[in-house]
Amino acid sequence: HCCFISLHWYLWEITTDDEYKQRPKTKRQHQEGLKPTTTSKSLVTMKTVFGVGTTCSSAIFVIAALTSTIHPSSAQRPLLDVPWDDLEDDLVAQNTLVDTNPNDFYAQCYPEFRDNPVPENRTMYNLIDKPSGLCTSQLFCGFVQCNPIPRNEAMNMPVSERIRILSEWNTDPPLFGVGSFLVPGQGNYNLPSKVLFPRRVGDIVAAVKFAKNYTLEISVKNSGHSFTGASTKENTLHINMNRYQPYAPTGVQECSTSTTGTVINTDNLSNQPCILAAARGKSGVFRVSGGENFDEAYNAVQIYNRLQSSYRFHLVGAAAGTVSPMGWTWQGGLAGTTGGRLYGFGADQVLMIEMVLPNGYHVRFGPTQWQADSSYLYPRTTTVSGVCHQNPEQVDESQWVWTKCPEDIDMMFDDLWFAVNGGGGGTFGIVTSVYLQLHDYQPFSTLRFGTAALEQCGLPLSNPNYVASRAMNSTHWNFIIDFYHRPETLGVSKEASARCSAPAQNPTLLLHSCYGQGARDVFVQAWKRYISGQAAALTSAGMSQTDINIAIDCIDTAVANAPDVPDFASFSFMGPDDPAPGKTRDFPPPSYTSVTENVANILVPTTFLESNKEVIVDLLSQEFPPASYWAFGESSSMAQDQSIGLTPGYRQAGVMLVMPLSYLDENFYTAVFPRMYDT
Repeated sequence: HCCFISLHWYLWEITTDDEYKQRPKTKRQHQEGLKPTTTSKSLVTMKTVFGVGTTCSSAIFVIAALTSTIHPSSAQRPLLDVPWDDLEDDLVAQNTLVDTNPNDFYAQCYPEFRDNPVPENRTMYNLIDKPSGLCTSQLFCGFVQCNPIPRNEAMNMPVSERIRILSEWNTDPPLFGVGSFLVPGQGNYNLPSKVLFPRRVGDIVAAVKFAKNYTLEISVKNSGHSFTGASTKENTLHINMNRYQPYAPTGVQECSTSTTGTVINTDNLSNQPCILAAARGKSGVFRVSGGENFDEAYNAVQIYNRLQSSYRFHLVGAAAGTVSPMGWTWQGGLAGTTGGRLYGFGADQVLMIEMVLPNGYHVRFGPTQWQADSSYLYPRTTTVSGVCHQNPEQVDESQWVWTKCPEDIDMMFDDLWFAVNGGGGGTFGIVTSVYLQLHDYQPFSTLRFGTAALEQCGLPLSNPNYVASRAMNSTHWNFIIDFYHRPETLGVSKEASARCSAPAQNPTLLLHSCYGQGARDVFVQAWKRYISGQAAALTSAGMSQTDINIAIDCIDTAVANAPDVPDFASFSFMGPDDPAPGKTRDFPPPSYTSVTENVANILVPTTFLESNKEVIVDLLSQEFPPASYWAFGESSSMAQDQSIGLTPGYRQAGVMLVMPLSYLDENFYTAVFPRMYDT
């Protein structure tokens, strides 16, 4: 999936202003190999009491003072012992701070799973708007460590019994009954009891300051599309952004120097997004709020395009509509369906960020100085600047006042830019809006093709008696690796190869999405040439010429079956028989157990992939192969401003394998892993 990205950003504890233990290196120190400084006022001096995990739309952070220290793990205040009326008095709208409990989770969230035993009939759209705001895409992630077995029962239960229950829960629906563990008062719930639905930024500022004053931990959610339950935590003030001020409907801005000028207004950064976009060769900017998801974002861009004489813009984003730009982007953002190999990762699309920091300040920041660098697609950021919002209680944004931040809070915007873009959603504050670059529109085309398609065309690849099955499987995966990473061997340019990509959805039926006139046809013709060139080897493996011809022509059938639509949004809209008609498809559908219970996501370095093709081909040619995510390449590694925290592991990856844990045996760790990572 688009958000299976492990994080490599660490937060260190600072106990007081003087007791320095260790803090992360700043962006400059990270790049230049310098030692960390001992300044204790930096934003990143908050202490966390949780492990940051993979998530698409949410995270948890602890409110910590920039000039003083809070120890939430040892001094966290009981939620009942807090004057909640004081917070409600500061909110824009009434009835936005609600009490919740496990009964709400059971009554509002469980029915979507219980009443739809077929996973494909479920949708996160039916869970997002529940009044409690508690629902998660993985039902069991409403429990501690995504495990509903009560603590006391788990402690007294033999390990073999726990393993048996968990293994039976890994089916969907679970073979083992789950009702008793879901009953409120019985289950191991990990749910907040106070949920705030902020409508305006003033609500968030008030909540953050309130939490800071009363030593409360905060959890943050957009849609709840999180594979590790990172958007929920007991004994927290839960900020659910789903009802926050929307920006997407009017978020598309076509930039021109006649309206924005060529010099950044450093007083309020109002024209910074357009000027930076122009420096990157882009003519459009899109603003999306902290409460919106990609369904709303795609819909807004599509509506704008349809109102023009011809389509103008393209937005890089996630494959699932219920994924939020807020979680997806900050953890990197794999764009397997929206041109990630051509335009870069999600974090590379960001122009400017507005967010509420743990000190309660609402800030706006982004690059303000850069240098052209011919080695990369985007200029190298040299300076990041920011401003502070002086009147966040003002509802009318036209009356907002942005000014220079107070010197005593020591804002380090270069570090903040580095950390947020690749360091995890919600970890460093609550994002209220983000400005993303829009690319010039390119014709969209797609096809579903793989070994499953070859079977549908008549090749009995799953028949154990078909002697050429293994050879055809291997031939297919050799082609995929060559097309995406060694295209010159197929007579395809790197630029043409970068126009296509494929997400990890069906292991045997890849969804290849291509951008540009004739981009898909390049893929099709390369396949035909490749199979024709492999005819002798396939014949030696026992494949008849008739079957070879089927393999060559099958791709034409895939093209014929592909819809003729102008963009990914049109392709992905659900039909009248789907669970959420008219919405961008959410994949995978909600499930009982976290998908991370069964798989690990392996980023395979490009160097290993190209020099050890046979190892990856062997993995992908198994009877039950791992899913593979082809959203990496030379362009995605070059489409960056060289100033963000996304690690080289992503930039240098060739493919992500969604590996069943059963495949990660002793042989993998002793024979494959050391070669893959040069350990």
